[in-house]
Amino acid sequence: MKTLHIIREKLNVKKIRMLTSKYRADENLKSDFKSFKKEMKENHQIECEMKVMSKDVESEIHSLYLADPEKCFNTMDSEVVLRGQSDDILPCTRPANLEKWWNESYDMLNEWNKFQ
Repeated sequence: MKTLHIIREKLNVKKIRMLTSKYRADENLKSDFKSFKKEMKENHQIECEMKVMSKDVESEIHSLYLADPEKCFNTMDSEVVLRGQSDDILPCTRPANLEKWWNESYDMLNEWNKFQ
């Protein structure tokens, strides 16, 4: 979530939505997200949501995207950052199914038992 802190500093962000796989959705991520969500709301007036992909969505998506309504970037995995490595963040076409993937996934906090 460090990357998101940096993005928040540079851009006029009002809402952050994150989509992850069930393989990354563990108690640590859930706890980190709760803290991040609270901090963003209280200190920066930014709404945050995180969803966990359903099996159908996981079969359709592999890339990591950073997107707003006008721009989209193919971005790096957080594991790359944690290892101290670098990678490119490149402009790309916004996937047509991005909203579909979001809508067909499970809320990290409110639907925890649906993807466990």
